Amino acid sequence: MTKIIDLKDISFSYTDSKNIFSHLNTSVNKWDFIGVFWENGSGKTTLIKLILWLLKPSSWSIFWYNDKSEAISKSKLNIEYISQKAQMIDNIVPITVKEIVKMWNKSKWWIYDHFRETCSYETIEKALKHTNMFEYINTPFSNLSGWQKQRVLIAKALISNPDIIIMDEPTAWVDLIAQKHFYDLLSHLNEVHNITIILISHDTKFIQEKIKRLWYLWNNSCSECADTKKHLWNIENMFKSQEIEFF
Repeated sequence: MTKIIDLKDISFSYTDSKNIFSHLNTSVNKWDFIGVFWENGSGKTTLIKLILWLLKPSSWSIFWYNDKSEAISKSKLNIEYISQKAQMIDNIVPITVKEIVKMWNKSKWWIYDHFRETCSYETIEKALKHTNMFEYINTPFSNLSGWQKQRVLIAKALISNPDIIIMDEPTAWVDLIAQKHFYDLLSHLNEVHNITIILISHDTKFIQEKIKRLWYLWNNSCSECADTKKHLWNIENMFKSQEIEFF
């Protein structure tokens, strides 16, 4: 497997609080489909923010690599992040599906000086067709269901031809049928389009058939379970015993 992110000896704590992570070691490989699990407050979102470099650990060694295993800067590894709050964007201003997808290009244009591609109608059309949302291209984003919004946000991420897509609780408030279609879509992007997927989730019903690796956070570190199905069953029982809602 080709390693594209390597985290070594990561320690992190928020101001005046105990360590969230101590001496964390893990890595991300090209074509991975990683599920990140454990209870609320265990540091799942914090871990993702460390990978994205939105948070800086107190001690660390984080390395990024290209397909040839050569060390590169983080800016050259294209990571798209879809947060839990992304669906709320239409609460700020009325906006159509086409404008949501095109918005990616406008933001990247100003943030990254090296980015100079244009976002053509054909590019938007292709991304929406990949997620089966092209028929809604002129529909107000606010008129879509939760599942449809997630597909549009994935299309938005695809515009940049990402190496990695990271999603935080994407199936919250989505019904079971939509969940299955959602994981089928992510699996297709992973297997056919070679996009690495990292997914924070409480869902244990459909994801076990799709993920290739399972991370769980325990004792201020990130561990990996070889027997994915067995460990997901244990996680599901833990959620039930602690009355944690999972989907």
